[in-house]
Amino acid sequence: MVELSDFLGVFSILCWVVVIAPQVVVNYRRKSGEGVSEILLFMWLLADLFSLVGSVLNNLFYTVILLAIYHLVTDSILTFQLFFYRYRNRRLNPAQNGLAASDLEKSKPDTSSSALVDHEVEGSEEHSDPKTSDSDLVEEPRAASGMPTRMLVWTGLLALNFAMHSYSAQSSLSASSGFSGRVFAVDADTSASSVSGPTWQSIVADVTGYISAALYLLSRVPQIVKNYRNKSCQGLSILMFVFSVLGNGTYGASIICYSTESSYLIKNAPWILGAIATLLLDFVIFAQFYIYRASPSA
Repeated sequence: MVELSDFLGVFSILCWVVVIAPQVVVNYRRKSGEGVSEILLFMWLLADLFSLVGSVLNNLFYTVILLAIYHLVTDSILTFQLFFYRYRNRRLNPAQNGLAASDLEKSKPDTSSSALVDHEVEGSEEHSDPKTSDSDLVEEPRAASGMPTRMLVWTGLLALNFAMHSYSAQSSLSASSGFSGRVFAVDADTSASSVSGPTWQSIVADVTGYISAALYLLSRVPQIVKNYRNKSCQGLSILMFVFSVLGNGTYGASIICYSTESSYLIKNAPWILGAIATLLLDFVIFAQFYIYRASPSA
């Protein structure tokens, strides 16, 4: 059963490495990041920051620290996409920039004849250059399809590299250490403080681990509320939550497969309950995808 626990732990790591990639690709293709809740992204950033601090203070394996940094970077990319595309789209569509109707009226010319002439001139300029429109129709899909494909390939290779390096570490960094791919904690038996008693470093590390787990769990709520208010899951990648379910499911299974002793399960109960609660919230989002399926979704 220990071998099965190791395999499930590695598979969980693999899922958590690629979990963000589908949403990044969806945002790139739609040129918008509005499908993801801002509060969810900020809570993920805080959770990853606390997770990184906890993994460093606990002196965990370098692959664990690199994985925490990787999650922090990918969540930062999602946050950057949200604000970059929002700024870009507002620049390209000034009419949607929150201007009041009175402001738009003030910006119009006084004479209707001059407005008509300007409109005709602009229209003739738009249709007088067929090269621009034709090239955009041909070249833009090629560029849009090339970059996401390369990104998925590199993400897959990175995930495989993490999994290969993590497999050898699973014998000592197994389910008993509270490692889930997104949240890091340390087992009292493996902590250096088990010999001389708890220190400020170990206490801070444990607190950051629990804060990270709580933030990551509660981050689903703002996304669920956003989907409910919009009555749509448009712009949200369902694959991101598929990988999240697989990551949490295999992580919880790895804990149970490692040992079924009551003392062990009680000690890891917070992580098991956290994984189960996250799974339930993810299934709520799956239900929203089904309920709002009539709306165009990613």
